[in-house]
Amino acid sequence: MVSTVPSLLAISLLLVVVLAAAAMECPCSWREDNRSWDCVKDDVISVPTVCWPLHANVDKIVFQNPMREVYSGDFDHENLRNLTKLQMQNVDKIADDALHGLTALRYLDLSGGNLKHLPDLSTLAEVVALEAGGNLLVEAPSLAHMKNLDLVSLFNNRIQFVPDAFLPASPVPIGMTMVRNNFTDLNATSIVNAAAQSSFVFDDLQYLWATVEERDTILEKEFYCNIDLESIIRVTDDPTNP
Repeated sequence: MVSTVPSLLAISLLLVVVLAAAAMECPCSWREDNRSWDCVKDDVISVPTVCWPLHANVDKIVFQNPMREVYSGDFDHENLRNLTKLQMQNVDKIADDALHGLTALRYLDLSGGNLKHLPDLSTLAEVVALEAGGNLLVEAPSLAHMKNLDLVSLFNNRIQFVPDAFLPASPVPIGMTMVRNNFTDLNATSIVNAAAQSSFVFDDLQYLWATVEERDTILEKEFYCNIDLESIIRVTDDPTNP
């Protein structure tokens, strides 16, 4: 029988060489104390997938340099399955399924870029805070599946449409800011599920379209808002088509 020891040794040595080469090429700094990749050096202008095999159980990744595009598969590595924080600012475009595998994410910051739409967030049910202000978004994302959400920042975009399945029935009050956008009407269905005493900051809304039941629920929950919501509520039988 031919011994497999030499071949196994060779494979092990090859793996060491490969990892060492990857470590030399990885442009990010590893911080062991909080299990995080710090990718803020000037030469990080794309997602450094070469870094991901180097450390398991990554908790946080931080980018801040301008990045033209995030591609499908850029975060598809087993070492990122427990990632809870992703700060990725100044991005122009993100593939729709680029974040699908990051199901443990709790904090997602995609602010300050040129995003015209957000990637698909449907697998990110654990998100507590979403920041995407300062982009070019024309439509707000559906967040109804994020059951623990408590912060939404979508200010300074170009949002014209807010979906009915917008805010979730989170157990904690949600703080949301949407100033400097392009909508003047809102369906109560978009916000009525939020917890009592949630706080909202809007531009000058003209109308909040609601059924009688939605109106009563909103008044009962005593939302904090920079606008007197009661004064702009308009009752309609079909708030999805005011």
